[in-house]
Amino acid sequence: VDNTPDSVFCAHGGGYNVKWDEVPAMAHVDSGLRLNRQVVQEEAKDNKYKELATTYAAMKPQEAATILQEMGDDLTTVAAILSAMSAEERGAILGKMDAAFAANVTKKLTP
Repeated sequence: VDNTPDSVFCAHGGGYNVKWDEVPAMAHVDSGLRLNRQVVQEEAKDNKYKELATTYAAMKPQEAATILQEMGDDLTTVAAILSAMSAEERGAILGKMDAAFAANVTKKLTP
């Protein structure tokens, strides 16, 4: 059949047809689209954390600390925001937090 929707896969010097709906299951090489999508999503998330870090860094340290502590159930987000700040900005805010909370956030900040 000319112009079949099937794909031709190569193996050991020969080719064989694979039905169009079986291609994803048979492919052993990722097309790269999924990886690219993940990279774009991670970059968007990083940019959002940088934007939030800029917002919190512009506040007085006590105000930022109070708000970030209210997010106590999401230490990962708090740590991501703080990690996007300079060490000086981060230190000023951590210094205004409850010591136990600051310690927990610091654990999230370390690799």
